[in-house]
Amino acid sequence: MDIQTQQLFSMALGLALPWTITEIKFFGTDQQLDILIDFNLGSPFLCPDCNKPGCKVHDTEERTWRHLDFFQHKTVLHARQPRVKCSKHGVKTTTVPWARRGSGFTQLMESYIVLLVQNGMTAHQVWNTNWRA
Repeated sequence: MDIQTQQLFSMALGLALPWTITEIKFFGTDQQLDILIDFNLGSPFLCPDCNKPGCKVHDTEERTWRHLDFFQHKTVLHARQPRVKCSKHGVKTTTVPWARRGSGFTQLMESYIVLLVQNGMTAHQVWNTNWRA
């Protein structure tokens, strides 16, 4: 992947260090764009409970989040979500900057869905759009 493509998608997603795009895959037959995001090895994170800085990564969990479509193509973010070891709270799953804790959608996707419902689309209609993560 060239640096301009990486920068374009990083800016579009609002990514900042330690997060970086490692790969972008497009599956033409499925009309799906997969964006793989990772963090730099050794990056410290905040404890999600007390915001203590400098917590070391204990392990990670592979996760996916449904994002807004890019260029009319279904877009899915993939990342290793770190679990950190806090001296006060033990091992906790960190938050990622693009999604709420426990959500399978990015914050932008959630905001768009809320906007659709506020403007008259029923929850049933939203669900049937096939946006599931």
